Amino acid sequence: MKFATRIVLALAIFSAAPAIAESMREAVLRKAALDNGLRPAEELWPEFEPKKAAVGKLLFESELLSLTRNVSCRSCHLDEFGSADGLPLGHGAGGVGSGVDRMKSPAGLLSRNALALWGRGGIGYDVFFWDGRVDASSGEVQSQFGATAPSDDPLVVAAHLPTVEFREMIGESDDTEWLRQGDVTAAAKVHGEIARRIRAKPGIAAPMAEAFDLEVAQLTYLQIAEAIAAFIRSEFRLRDTKLHRFVFDGEELTDQERECPTFCV
Repeated sequence: MKFATRIVLALAIFSAAPAIAESMREAVLRKAALDNGLRPAEELWPEFEPKKAAVGKLLFESELLSLTRNVSCRSCHLDEFGSADGLPLGHGAGGVGSGVDRMKSPAGLLSRNALALWGRGGIGYDVFFWDGRVDASSGEVQSQFGATAPSDDPLVVAAHLPTVEFREMIGESDDTEWLRQGDVTAAAKVHGEIARRIRAKPGIAAPMAEAFDLEVAQLTYLQIAEAIAAFIRSEFRLRDTKLHRFVFDGEELTDQERECPTFCV
């Protein structure tokens, strides 16, 4: 082989080397994602009833679910903070505003930060809260309700708990001191009061009764929890991210994404 030909060949190999290395690196990244269980988002979408989800949205945003009428689910699960509240610790009952402003208000300070809701209730998701207090991973729902769990759906059971938690959705005062016994009977009284309020609110009660094919007088907290669960499954089901499109659709990464340990969504 002539010297000039060897030079041209060497230059061609040298110039192609970065592209080959890049291709190999992306192949490794794709394999790592698949080996660690990444699946198309649609495969993890849960079933839900749209009418119930629509009512669940109204309930999710209503302070009627707070015994002391000063906080809603939406207060701590905000779109601008990725369905959490952007704070190191949750600030519940009595809080005003969002973000840093909420920290400055007379909010009930929680021992943990608010969990984001993305993917909660999706296929394969069956343990809820930081401490796993609602756990259906064994095939049966384990919770604070013991043998009296209100549902065999762990997300519905989970929707029963924030409304009976001090500082989360119940403000601390002499009027709520009786709840400190923390038993199922006390929780049932709170749930009964919340259901009474909802039945008295035509704007929520009417579509809720229609969604569940019940009379307004028949509505209980169980339907409230089921509607909230339907909303969470609808609103916060997983969406495709750049990582999904890279792995499953072959979408190219930018130089910055290729160098970073995480992907932009």
